[in-house]
Amino acid sequence: MMKPADDFSSVGKRMPYRVPPGFFERLELQVRAEAARRRTMRLARRRIAWGGLTVAAVVAALCFLVGRPAVRVPAPADGLADIEQAFARLSAEDQAFVIEMYSDDVFLQGEDYAALNSLILKYK
Repeated sequence: MMKPADDFSSVGKRMPYRVPPGFFERLELQVRAEAARRRTMRLARRRIAWGGLTVAAVVAALCFLVGRPAVRVPAPADGLADIEQAFARLSAEDQAFVIEMYSDDVFLQGEDYAALNSLILKYK
């Protein structure tokens, strides 16, 4: 019978490697400290990214709002004369419809629309 090439019977049962005392405790503490450091760095990076996105959104909103020219409708020079002239050109049915719609409108009540309300009352 053939003898195996690797004969481990002479090695024995004792541990062939040695570590300094407290090595595994220190290793555990170092691993926990590194994990906490990486978690903190990840949260800091995430916070910086969200902050950058927030700043970009605010800048984009400001550019959109400030960069747009405001649409202004010029007020008629002679007040309600143009409106009264256009209203006079309507048929009687259309005039009645407009008067009915505008007389019940909540948003057209008040001091700002006093001239328009007087025009409506004139044709009522």
